[in-house]
Amino acid sequence: MNQLASQICLKVQVGDILMYAVVDSAADVNIIFDRVYASKKQPPSKLRDVKLLMTGRDSSMQGFVVDPVRLKIGFCWYQKQL
Repeated sequence: MNQLASQICLKVQVGDILMYAVVDSAADVNIIFDRVYASKKQPPSKLRDVKLLMTGRDSSMQGFVVDPVRLKIGFCWYQKQL
């Protein structure tokens, strides 16, 4: 675990991809970058499109909800919807 300023980062594995994840303890959703999704060997199916509204003037991000993915944190694997 790394702590940069006010962000906490964990090394995680999403399916076959290793990366660092930023932890937001107040978040109601889990987000994965579209580049990570596109680079997966077998990306999960897209369930629906979403628009994430963020704090700030006219800040939003287009995305989608996918079938659950396997996520490894430390030595434990989890099944999580992103």
